[in-house]
Amino acid sequence: MDWLLLVGAGLLVYFVREVLLLAAAPVATRTKQWTVWAACQWIVFTVLGWAAESVPRNQAHALLRSPWFWEPAVAVHLVLWAIFTLLRRREQPEPALRWARLFPPPMALFAGGALVWLALTRTGYFEGWSAGLAVGTVRIAAVFLGAMVWRGRAEVDTALQFAAAANLSAVLLIPIQQSSDTQSGIAEQPIDWAATLLPLALTASLILLSFLFHRFRSSRRAA
Repeated sequence: MDWLLLVGAGLLVYFVREVLLLAAAPVATRTKQWTVWAACQWIVFTVLGWAAESVPRNQAHALLRSPWFWEPAVAVHLVLWAIFTLLRRREQPEPALRWARLFPPPMALFAGGALVWLALTRTGYFEGWSAGLAVGTVRIAAVFLGAMVWRGRAEVDTALQFAAAANLSAVLLIPIQQSSDTQSGIAEQPIDWAATLLPLALTASLILLSFLFHRFRSSRRAA
């Protein structure tokens, strides 16, 4: 499986996760929580930019393919799944949720780091930290826009349900990444956009269908 598909799937899944979690923030503390989340994202992406510039590509490949990376990463995602599942069972998931949404999952770091690396290597406009800051700013703006659109329909239970499911999807994606073609000159290979966008479109369709099913089931219960 091409590594770019994994990056795209990770970016899509965690974009939806962040949109839902931020949209579900309480109105009274929404501005503060969004600001704290954005500050954490800028810090994370700046560090990713530094790593993309400082860590040699072969060393990064070796780390990503090592069980010392992906076995703990899978364990972290299982813990996050358990946390969000337990929060769903609480009558008042806040304030634990405001801290849980700040923790960057390993699969999100992998996808974000790959995006920063692409911005750094395929353009001549950035240094490491500035590439991370630029990508982070674009991502924050996109998530804020999605959260603003969705906030009128936001449901905490739906956000927690998706956040838990996102971690289970990462448990599948991380081991698949070990068999991806990471040793074949990423920067030199042209991107097969048809092969890349089709699986992402299918993933987006599955996510959309799951939400439509959830809202249909919720409307039937309300009736």
